[in-house]
Amino acid sequence: MAAATIRAIERNRAEVNVAPLELRLGSAIGGLFPSIAERAQRGAGAGETSRQLADGQRDKR
Repeated sequence: MAAATIRAIERNRAEVNVAPLELRLGSAIGGLFPSIAERAQRGAGAGETSRQLADGQRDKR
C-alpha cells in the first residue's frame, strides 16, 4: 500500500487501484459482460453469501 501511494504521488495520480489482478480483471469483465459475470457469481454461490451477510447485519438495522 505504501509503495502504491508513493507511486501515485510521483505520477500525480488521484486514485490508485491496489486490488489484486484477479479482482481487477473480474471487475472489468463484469462491467463489460454483466450477464456472464452474473452466471459466474451464481455458480460460485454468491446468492447464499449475500443472504448470510444480510442475516448477519439484520440486527443492526
